[in-house]
Amino acid sequence: MRWWPCRRDQGRDLPARSHLRRRRSRPPSAAAGRLTPPAAFPWDEVMAFGLGRLRWEPESFWAATPRELAAAMRAWRPGEPQAATQRTALVALMTAFPDT
Repeated sequence: MRWWPCRRDQGRDLPARSHLRRRRSRPPSAAAGRLTPPAAFPWDEVMAFGLGRLRWEPESFWAATPRELAAAMRAWRPGEPQAATQRTALVALMTAFPDT
């Protein structure tokens, strides 16, 4: 008696779970273009910003996610003022999401 783990293998002369085997990796197609290695993460600049300019404690810096660091860097970027939230938008948010 043969056990069929799923419908995909039923009625075939294949060993069980043949569809779960890893396929051989193929080289990238010509449509993918030239592959370039990713740039190294700028640890020196990010550490200088987080620990120096923001004066975060090391525990806070290492607990921060890359998105949090990027948001902090955007806030400090000169020449790009951040738009303040309008009072009506704030009231609408406070009504939609009350604290209590």
